[in-house]
Amino acid sequence: MDLQTLVRSIEAYTQQHLSQYIDELRELCSIDSYSYYKSGLDEMALWLAMRMRNMGIDATIIEHEESGNDIVSRVHGEGQGNVLLVGHTDTVYPVGIASARPVRLEEDMLYGPGVSDMKGCILLAIYAIEALLAIGYRPFKELRLLCVSDEETTSRHCLKLIEHASRNCHGALILEAARDNGDIVIPIPFLCDRIKENTRKHMWKGMNIIHGTSNHPSGLPSVSG
Repeated sequence: MDLQTLVRSIEAYTQQHLSQYIDELRELCSIDSYSYYKSGLDEMALWLAMRMRNMGIDATIIEHEESGNDIVSRVHGEGQGNVLLVGHTDTVYPVGIASARPVRLEEDMLYGPGVSDMKGCILLAIYAIEALLAIGYRPFKELRLLCVSDEETTSRHCLKLIEHASRNCHGALILEAARDNGDIVIPIPFLCDRIKENTRKHMWKGMNIIHGTSNHPSGLPSVSG
């Protein structure tokens, strides 16, 4: 299947299921999922797991004693290469906001806590996967969807989980929504000056290994070899 046909097929599927998507998004956004509200985050993980399982997809809930539960789903394909999709179920909104500010539709815009960041994005990913399955298109070896519960925090319990889920992957996509003008959000602002204006907050850890000869500021080598 060529790319243009694929895009049109997925677009047609999602348009046919738009009203269902909105209803499910209302349901998701009615769940309080503040980053430190475990019961709400656990409810989110269970909802997503059941949604994926109803599609015939393997979904595993990773339970935590204090933090919200995470979920990883795996779709087995018929091609080559593993792909990872990463999203987060937590929001910055305190408990009570979900009921105080239910999702509303105004013209062609949806408003509500988590509609964009990022319950709507996770649900979009699910519908995209569902569309691929509906048209029988699985060009990957394995497609993984990881949803963590601690993105809106400074203390991350999920880093090892992300590392494990990304093993043997040939590509990874973060499910952050684009900006109003369509600019893609890139969470690594040091890539180049041109993309800094399209970045958001980020967390990056790494280690640099430098090979060479130790040198004194005077320019004279202090260690040979």
